Amino acid sequence: MTLRVDGASSLAAGAARIEITPPLEAGLLMSSVEARWAPFAAVRRPLFARALVLQDLSPGAHQDSRQPVAIVSLDLLALSGKALGGFEAFKSRIVEAAGGAVAADGIVLVCTHTHTAPESGGITNLYRTTAFRQWAAQLAQKIGQSISWAASAVQPCSLAYGAAQAAGLGIHRRFKTTSGIMMSHPEPPQEVIISRDGATDDSVNVLCLRNSGGAPVAVVVNATCHPVYEMCIPDVSPDYPGELCAGLEQDHPGSVVLFLNGA
Repeated sequence: MTLRVDGASSLAAGAARIEITPPLEAGLLMSSVEARWAPFAAVRRPLFARALVLQDLSPGAHQDSRQPVAIVSLDLLALSGKALGGFEAFKSRIVEAAGGAVAADGIVLVCTHTHTAPESGGITNLYRTTAFRQWAAQLAQKIGQSISWAASAVQPCSLAYGAAQAAGLGIHRRFKTTSGIMMSHPEPPQEVIISRDGATDDSVNVLCLRNSGGAPVAVVVNATCHPVYEMCIPDVSPDYPGELCAGLEQDHPGSVVLFLNGA
């Protein structure tokens, strides 16, 4: 992949990450159909919140566009107001923990959708447990802290971008059968499958924000593939998005890599 550089960028950016690994008791989703969860057995790799704060520095920018925006990528399955005691209240706690560095309407929370993270979507009754509630309270504080750190590190950056195709990265999971219905990966099939083909997005898109010295401040990777490589393992893990981010951060010390799944 070749990155194209936008030399006229008027962006300022800062990035930070913080660990959000849960206690083993704040368990994982075992079955969405049966609304069942179970405690984790161990931690294979820690979970992180990765924050990127962006600000427009262009001279003619409207005052509103100069307000900082935070994009936070979370090594989590999902977030729901049901599990968090109200989503607006959760974001308010984040803003408070961030010291008001970014307004609530300027914060975008994105989950990588790893299945080896706490069941934070409110599908089961895990959110009613003490372990989950305590972890969720700490989660808001830590997300806010990461935003505060990122905001304090904002600096002028150039923007580089690129895209490539990763054939076979994902598969189409809905199969058409002889009766015309679509079903998800039937094993074994209840009917004769006449088509396993469907639209997939094999593109991998990358944005790199570099400081005045050319060093990466943040890298944003967008790809489309369900993080279920480890979903049958009862250990805390960020799955392949976490491995990707950790590998790139190791290759580029001092940078923070955010993974944005899907569109």
